Amino acid sequence: LKTRYRSWRKKPRSRAAWCSCAGSVIFRRTMSVRKWAMRGTLVGVAGGCTYATYSFFKPVAQVDFTGEKKMKRIQRFNSLVDRGDNLQAAAKSRGQHLASLKDEMFDVVIVGGGCTGAGAALDAATRGLKVACIERGDFSNETSSRSSKLIWGGFKYLQVAFAELLSTKSLSNPVSAVKKFWGEFLMVAECCTERSWLAGMQPHLVQYVPQAVPFSVWVQWPPYFNHPFYSILPIIALPAFWFYDALAGFNAPISYAMGPRKTKETFPQLKDVNYSAVYCESMHNDARTGTCIALTAATRGASIANYVEMTGYVYGGEEGATVTGIQCVDKLTGEKFEVKGTSVVLCTGAFLDAVRRMDDPKAEKAVAAAAGCHIVLPGYFTPGGMGFAELRTSRGATMYFLPWLGHTIVGSTDKKCDATSSPEVAEDEIQYLVNEAASCLSGDIQVRRSDVLSAWQGWRPLYRDPNAPPGAPVSRHHVIGVDEKTGVVFVCGGKWSTYRAMAEELVDKVVSHKKLWHARPCMTKKIKLVGGDGFHELLYVQLVQKYGISEDIAKHLAHTYGSAAFAVCELSKPTGKRWPRFGRVLVEGYPYLEEEVEYACKHEYAVTVKDMLTLRMRLPPINP
Repeated sequence: LKTRYRSWRKKPRSRAAWCSCAGSVIFRRTMSVRKWAMRGTLVGVAGGCTYATYSFFKPVAQVDFTGEKKMKRIQRFNSLVDRGDNLQAAAKSRGQHLASLKDEMFDVVIVGGGCTGAGAALDAATRGLKVACIERGDFSNETSSRSSKLIWGGFKYLQVAFAELLSTKSLSNPVSAVKKFWGEFLMVAECCTERSWLAGMQPHLVQYVPQAVPFSVWVQWPPYFNHPFYSILPIIALPAFWFYDALAGFNAPISYAMGPRKTKETFPQLKDVNYSAVYCESMHNDARTGTCIALTAATRGASIANYVEMTGYVYGGEEGATVTGIQCVDKLTGEKFEVKGTSVVLCTGAFLDAVRRMDDPKAEKAVAAAAGCHIVLPGYFTPGGMGFAELRTSRGATMYFLPWLGHTIVGSTDKKCDATSSPEVAEDEIQYLVNEAASCLSGDIQVRRSDVLSAWQGWRPLYRDPNAPPGAPVSRHHVIGVDEKTGVVFVCGGKWSTYRAMAEELVDKVVSHKKLWHARPCMTKKIKLVGGDGFHELLYVQLVQKYGISEDIAKHLAHTYGSAAFAVCELSKPTGKRWPRFGRVLVEGYPYLEEEVEYACKHEYAVTVKDMLTLRMRLPPINP
């Protein structure tokens, strides 16, 4: 512009001429930027296509193990298991772990071996801390093995949060309403992120399962989630599920719609529907995942023992009021001993209040336990491996029909009551689930009480907010607290979806509170659980071809033990048949091998018959 001005300064120019000059320069500069932007885009697309082509045609490395001796096979396949650096610690027996608990001084002593406690033990051990962890039963014996088997992102809680934000109550205190909504939104976002991590890093344990939500009307009244806006949820369901997918970074399969004909083909037992919205959640064998977390913590150096119960605290410090350990008893031998450490952490779930009151009988309740009941029906209620959900039952809750181990899980209920160990399901709760399941289906198929194969009840260890108004919904957030008098750290609340993130936050709190500055940063996002290294989707085919076992057994072994399935198969004995050549089933009609008992007793700390049948083979939950 200056150059042109100098050449034109002796000549009078109109305003239009000056605007034309400036406009031409700006246009040329803009086109130049667009040209280089287009070039950069083309280069990026070309590079991406080149990498995709290379990845597609890249040959898979094949290794020939022909002629390898049997013991070498066992050693090699055991090495596929992610055992960390200390292989000697990975091979510790339960007796060796007990000896370590009695003799050593620990940085962190964790009470509770469910998903939270075992997750915290794994997190702390991988940071270089000296960790002890005890569980009064087998690992994940209580609440962690009595879940719905879902690793959920929280679609329902996201919609409830929106409903509360849009309610008239938010007008009286908009700041508080927005703050509460933002907290729920962040919780759902965290659940979606952790769900993606579990399904991506632990595919041998966690898989995506499609869930259909059928709609028979276009406007629902009474509305879903008790808000008038969600009366039109059948119309906006698909965009709502796409937003839910976006929170997970589109790592899960994308949500889609099924028309009435496709829905009827997939679920012939349903009533007539207008369409179904299909989205994906993750499912797992919760007891198996919990056991793998504990085993991985042990291979990373944690001293961990099942069937050890805490009976009291050990006190020390200048005034004798600081907790410096716990008193324990070995439930198998009756031997009493102490486990001493710098910090004591309580990860006892719904039983937190009972453990805290060992120190202070007047301690305020921190847990608002809620019972969740589930029933198991035959697999023909969820054909094709796809589940479905009814978003509004007679109690205003959501009911799920979930395919699991060839059967169908129906649940859940939500009843406030005090937690007890190994609870039995009340008959009225079973009948409620049967009646609600029947109301979701057409008249061509019935759900009878005799169709119920089994039932179980678990506890939701929800946090009890002392400042919440009466009748307020209980939060699904977890809370980490510290007893200022004794220094005991405890966690309340939580869920399977966020066990890893919760463990990370818990250990961060312990490190800062006890000034354990030698601890390394958290690294559990990079860790595969036992059996994860070497796993791939065609692993079961290799098992069939290598050992001559049946396909259903191979799939069970691959998705239970991961790459460690080879070590189980190495223990298998000939069947004496032409096919399958190896692998004697323990119970006819189920894909469980006799060799799994030997492997679990030697390498997975199984002690009782219940440990095998209930927690490792899941026979009672699917057909007692």
